[in-house]
Amino acid sequence: HLISDDTKSNLNVRILYIPTASYALNPSSSNTAGKQRQRARADGKKRRTQLLELLGEVLSLNSSDSPNNSDGLQFNLLATTLDLDDGSLKQPVGSEDSSLFPENDKAALSTWHPHLIYVEGGNTFWLQHCIDKGDYSTLIK
Repeated sequence: HLISDDTKSNLNVRILYIPTASYALNPSSSNTAGKQRQRARADGKKRRTQLLELLGEVLSLNSSDSPNNSDGLQFNLLATTLDLDDGSLKQPVGSEDSSLFPENDKAALSTWHPHLIYVEGGNTFWLQHCIDKGDYSTLIK
């Protein structure tokens, strides 16, 4: 199934956002590790919001508001952020129902079946380091 059916006309689109190296701590920074994480998460959330806005615009072409849509479909974007470095899931959006989101990092890449996994650019060496550290290679196909 590409899109899961919540109701007849509301379709959930699951998006997993992975910020990669932008979440890496800089040991030479004058900011504390906590401050660096706080800033990185805020920056990541801003970039993810931009992605969701773009996807929302693209999908709205197929929504019930579109004159070209005879199916009456409404798309709901469900998104969460996966920090590959520590395996944490942050900032779920799209529903107040927590059962619509993955329980953990492994589920986010497997049983949650995201329709889109968006890896935010950056250092491919850092990405590989995090994939190895979290033992994610078997989950990414």
